[in-house]
Amino acid sequence: MIGYVYVAVTVGLTVLGQLLMKWQMGQVGPLPASAQQKIIFLFFLCFRPAAFSALLCAYLGALSWMAALTRLPVSTAYPCTAMSYVLVMVCGWVLFDEMMSMTKIAGLTMIVVGIWLAARN
Repeated sequence: MIGYVYVAVTVGLTVLGQLLMKWQMGQVGPLPASAQQKIIFLFFLCFRPAAFSALLCAYLGALSWMAALTRLPVSTAYPCTAMSYVLVMVCGWVLFDEMMSMTKIAGLTMIVVGIWLAARN
């Protein structure tokens, strides 16, 4: 059971990190044109609180994932991480007013059904 808790923490941190990064990128604007400006832009972006927090979520999520793999087979744990796709898309629609079409809803439904089928023993 604890293995599934680790997977849920991994998914939660992944979703949180993606949403924080999306919000932060909306605050800073587009990527500069030149390669040198891109490198500088991305370097300093890492020190903004939301971007740093998103990167921290990725790191902590990786630690949680390692813990999950000590308790569950990867063939059981990995399909569960696909819930992050569903949650990020729904949160993008709710929080950032991103488009949610019937095609996307159908795709998300297929992901959920796929997770359910993969989780069955």
